[in-house]
Amino acid sequence: MKRLIVAIFVSIFAVALLPHSDAQAADQVASWDVHLVVNGQSYQPTDEEGKPYINTQGRTMIPVRVVGQALGFTVDFKDGQVLLENKELPLKARFFLGKNYFEANQVRHEMDSKMVVSDKDRSYFPLRALVGIQAQVHWDAATRTVDITGNFSKTKNFTQPGPRDKYTLVTDKGKRVVKLSAANVADQKYYSFSAEDAKYISEKSRINKLVTYNNTDYIGIWSGITLDTSLAYYQVPKDSSQPLKYIGLANTTSDIILSDQYFYSTDGSTHGGPDVKPNRLFKDPIGVRGGGEKIEASVAINNSRFFINDKNELWARSPEGTETKILDKA
Repeated sequence: MKRLIVAIFVSIFAVALLPHSDAQAADQVASWDVHLVVNGQSYQPTDEEGKPYINTQGRTMIPVRVVGQALGFTVDFKDGQVLLENKELPLKARFFLGKNYFEANQVRHEMDSKMVVSDKDRSYFPLRALVGIQAQVHWDAATRTVDITGNFSKTKNFTQPGPRDKYTLVTDKGKRVVKLSAANVADQKYYSFSAEDAKYISEKSRINKLVTYNNTDYIGIWSGITLDTSLAYYQVPKDSSQPLKYIGLANTTSDIILSDQYFYSTDGSTHGGPDVKPNRLFKDPIGVRGGGEKIEASVAINNSRFFINDKNELWARSPEGTETKILDKA
């Protein structure tokens, strides 16, 4: 299997030992201020599930079960070992309590910190260990966010998150345009908005997310308004002489999927809002602002990822790996 390139950006923390919380791991914790995004979805694990943290060595420690399941692995704990398996890749990994190495497909990998277990019986390993299970990691120091991608299904067509800095919103000749970053200046491209869509883009707007679906890039643009928890998605055209195409609006933490006619999203994992409904699915005609349909799914789907199979059925995959058909026709 082709090994994914891991790009890890590590920030240096000047830290003091913090008071222990209920989720404290068997490690010296310097900071709990770490946000977790896996394959484009934001995760906010509880103390019981295990929260990511930074130890006093400056190492980011991540909860094995939360991240492992989000990447499509089954996770089991037995005889002081954590066992991860993804039969589709295929890949088997074993992590050992108190050891600074692990095995992936019988190949030994060293770690810069040992695997530890919290007083809630939650296992943690260092972020860099993800190189051994074929994942990519990006650390955003400004937002203190760990952005993990990898282990996509070979047989299910999910949206695939990409690097947010591939595109940037800039002002050119008094107009807001999207710039495609490139090492060679001659390869840089600029994409404009239609006159109608330009009305919704301000100097505060910025690109918050990038996903690829069916070999096409879609950028999620945030308005820049503090209380706004939505992203406006635009399709990036193959021809930069054509304008960006408005697709639809979705919560910042929701997965998205597109059929030929509709744009699907959920309420995402945003907490605290009185109108957040875990079972709610938004079905909006592509390119239409307002309107659309709200569908009540039989299971909670706000933290799920979506795919459309070869029968044009819409399916949801939960963080635990459970797959549920949502619509007979997407």
